[in-house]
Amino acid sequence: MDLAGTLADGGELGVGGFELRHLTAVQQFIILTPVSLLALVIAVGGAMLIVVLANYVYRASLHLSSTTGIMTALGLTFGIICIVALPLILLLGYARYRMGEHNVPQMLVGSAIGIGCALGVFYGLGV
Repeated sequence: MDLAGTLADGGELGVGGFELRHLTAVQQFIILTPVSLLALVIAVGGAMLIVVLANYVYRASLHLSSTTGIMTALGLTFGIICIVALPLILLLGYARYRMGEHNVPQMLVGSAIGIGCALGVFYGLGV
């Protein structure tokens, strides 16, 4: 039985006499979650924070930042197969442009922040 299944079934899982049921939900999430998923959460959260702070000086696309960050992380995790989502990113950029929400440089800055955060976190953590 796997780790998550043991906890989900109400079982007690211990390591060296220490039971995981005594940990908070956040601590259990960090212990039981694969490193690539944690890296994805950190990368997208970091990209969103950077874009929000950057928007005080220059308007960048938060939508494209998070989307390109997620797709970069998935590409690093699962490989080139994620290239099939590229049209969705382009469609999102086109929609934001047509709605008048962003111009091309703002969308490129948002995308660069998302890609940069994903690459930085994944390579920084060695994932």
